[in-house]
Amino acid sequence: MGGGAFAYLEFYLNAQISRLEESKQQKQNDFNQKKGIVDDYAEVLNLYEERKKRIENYDKSLFPSSDPDDVYDYLNKLNTGNSILTFEYVFTDSVINNEYGTITSSLSGTGQHDALVNFINKIENSQLINKVTEVSLNFDDRAEDYNEVVFSFNVESYYERIAVLDSMQASNEIRMNVSYSDHNPFYPLIRTRFPENAENLSNIEASRIVGLSGNRIFIIDQTGKMVTLREGDRVYLGFLETIDSNTKSAKFKLDKAGIIEYVTLEVSK
Repeated sequence: MGGGAFAYLEFYLNAQISRLEESKQQKQNDFNQKKGIVDDYAEVLNLYEERKKRIENYDKSLFPSSDPDDVYDYLNKLNTGNSILTFEYVFTDSVINNEYGTITSSLSGTGQHDALVNFINKIENSQLINKVTEVSLNFDDRAEDYNEVVFSFNVESYYERIAVLDSMQASNEIRMNVSYSDHNPFYPLIRTRFPENAENLSNIEASRIVGLSGNRIFIIDQTGKMVTLREGDRVYLGFLETIDSNTKSAKFKLDKAGIIEYVTLEVSK
C-alpha cells in the first residue's frame, strides 16, 4: 500500500503539478504580454490619430488604383467651368515601383488658350498627384478666334500599391495656383479682323452727338437709338475717354485690332 501511494505521488501527481506550473507560466506570460499592450494602447492610439490627421491634411494624395479609367474620369472632372476643352485621351504605359505606380497617358485636342492653361493648372495643383510633360502648343489657323489653340501633352498619374490607413478617404479636391500667367503668346499684336459687336455697343464712327450735359453726352447710334454715355463707358472697340464741355466734344479711345485710334465727336449744330 505504501509503495503504491508513493508511486502515485511520484509519477502521477508530480507530473500533473509540473504540467500545471508550465500552463500557469504560459498564461502568466500571455497575461503580461496583453497587459503590456493595454498599457501601451493609449499612447499607440494617440500616435495613430496624429499620423492619420497628418496624412489626411496632406496637400497631395495618390490615385487609389492602377485603372486608367480612373485617370480619364478624373480629367473629365477637371474639364469643366473655366477649363473646357475638346481632347482625345490615350493610355500609353504603366510602371510599377516599390510603393507606388505610374500611369502615363497622352492628351491631344483643341480649345481656348486660357481654358488650356486653367486645365493644366488644375491637373498639377489639385489633390491627386499628376505631372504634365512634353507640352506642344500651336495656334489653330483653322479657327476664326485668335485664342483657339491646338495642343498635346502627357500626364503621369501616380497611384498607390500599398494602402496607407485604409480608413482615410481622399477628398480629391480641385485646386488652382492663382499666381500664374495666362498670356497667350500666339495672340497677334496687330490683327487682320475686328471682333464682332456681339453686345450691340454703340459704334462711334457711325454715331453723332446730339447733346452734352455736365458729365454726360447724348448720341444717336448706328441703329438710330439715343444713348447716354459717361466717361469710362464702353463703346464698340473702346470706351469714352473724356468729355470737354468747353468745346462741346467727346474723345473716344478705340482698339482697332491692335492699332489704337482716338476719335473725337462734336455736338451736331
